[in-house]
Amino acid sequence: MTHHILLKWEPPTRSLYKLNTDRAARGNLGIGGLGGVFRSHNGDRILGYMDNIPHTTNTRAEVRALIRGLSIIHRMDNMVVRHIYREQNRVADALAEEAAKKIF
Repeated sequence: MTHHILLKWEPPTRSLYKLNTDRAARGNLGIGGLGGVFRSHNGDRILGYMDNIPHTTNTRAEVRALIRGLSIIHRMDNMVVRHIYREQNRVADALAEEAAKKIF
């Protein structure tokens, strides 16, 4: 028996921003990319980032995406940290995939 769970992006509380991050890697030691996006309570994209990583693993790329976002958050007033599934995180996933295609 297969169970399906509906996953969707949940907005942050009014007056807060939500950071979603993701990574992409071509092989588990190869070219990778990272991406992140900040969104408002109504889903507007406030700020986004992406970067290419020449030689990385999946885990390192994921951590670098998070560190980049946290360095931006560090300059903000409020922070709430939660995990969400990739299926709820399509914009950051697309940024990371695109960054992994680029060679800088």
